[in-house]
Amino acid sequence: MQIENQKLDNQKTEIIKLTIETNDYLPEIEKKIKQYAKTAEVKGFRKGMVPQGMVKKMYGDAILAEEINRIIDKEIQNYFTSNEIDILGQPIPTENNEKINLSIASNLNYTFEFEYSRQPQVELNFDGKTFEKYEIKDIDAIVEKELENVKTYFKTSEDTENPIEDEKDVIYFSLNNNKDISVESSMIFEDLTDEGKNSIKGKKKGDKISSKLNNWFTEKSNPNKYIFKFDENTTQEIIDQTNDTFDVEITNVKKLVIPNELSQEQIAQITRDEQKNTVEDLKEFLKKDIENQYETVSNNFLYDDIYKFITRELAIDLPEDFLKRWITNRNDYKIGAEKFESEKDLYFRQFKWEITTLQFAKKHEIKVSFDEVRESFVGNYRNMLMQYGMPAEDQFIDNMLKETLKDRKKVEEAYQKLLDDKIFAKMAEMVKTKAVKKTEEEFTESSLKRKEA
Repeated sequence: MQIENQKLDNQKTEIIKLTIETNDYLPEIEKKIKQYAKTAEVKGFRKGMVPQGMVKKMYGDAILAEEINRIIDKEIQNYFTSNEIDILGQPIPTENNEKINLSIASNLNYTFEFEYSRQPQVELNFDGKTFEKYEIKDIDAIVEKELENVKTYFKTSEDTENPIEDEKDVIYFSLNNNKDISVESSMIFEDLTDEGKNSIKGKKKGDKISSKLNNWFTEKSNPNKYIFKFDENTTQEIIDQTNDTFDVEITNVKKLVIPNELSQEQIAQITRDEQKNTVEDLKEFLKKDIENQYETVSNNFLYDDIYKFITRELAIDLPEDFLKRWITNRNDYKIGAEKFESEKDLYFRQFKWEITTLQFAKKHEIKVSFDEVRESFVGNYRNMLMQYGMPAEDQFIDNMLKETLKDRKKVEEAYQKLLDDKIFAKMAEMVKTKAVKKTEEEFTESSLKRKEA
């Protein structure tokens, strides 16, 4: 076995030349031929009685190719590892490899060449760069608004004799065209068209109306199904009767009732603490929750700005021609040269980010343990169950965790997210920031702009 390394004139890629000699592959080939002979099924021979010479003639070249590929993968990886070479992408076979004809009958030495690129060294320096760090302002006003929203969690619906006027009023009515349609239905006032609203606004339980209903309901409300209660057995003759004049009677009206004040029990449900059951306790709870939410959003904005700085402003000398050839020739990507050219900036930014974060994590010894991945899943499950008001029982969570850990893709995604979070957090500690106060509306506007960018 011989391995040589040669730098190319472009100074960005190198050639690794691997010479595989006969004694490197022949012992393993002979061993596999014996194994094949024991299991091969060939017409005219009993299973396990096929002569090795015939197996070699029939399958030898395929066995050789498989073994050569295994040796190439192993030795190249060992070379990079032992020489502490961090590569970019994967090695690309040179044109010389296409001329090689593998033949089990030849017993030849084979030389293969692969072009590769080392990762460029990144000097990540934030000196002279100041990032904006958003902070929420008017927090007390937001808390008061959220307090009103909390009250809607405990809303109730009550029968009323009062006239229909509120958008959230639920109207119960009977419809009769004195032919084949006679149904009891209901609808929220705000879901009616303007014509429908004008026809019944101010009416109350017991009032009657005679009217055509063609323009009372929106298409979205699907009146044939939900108002007239038609099904697949309803004839077109009856459906056409919806154009008739109907006798409409308001049979009931329910109004949405939102409490003016919250009880101690209701407050404790929100704070999840029986001892914190006053309005002041609730305001403090909401304030911390809101501050945490906006701190998370603010950090995400900062992380986004750091990402853009690294991928768009930081000077990293990439071997662009090599990367283009590697990407456009990958079987799993299936990207032609034309498509690559239209998207190359995205690819190069991603390479810049990967190189920078790999070297940054190594330098600062940033790692993610399996226990951290596991706990991230458990935390997500507990939060999900709490949102749906379900008990977070340990046995149930353990069963969910066991199934999730079988999914390699999900585990890798969770690992990468935790690693990215740690990398971003470390970078955020290192950068210089300037506090910028933003209103709730300005936070939302900034978020939309970033999504569009």
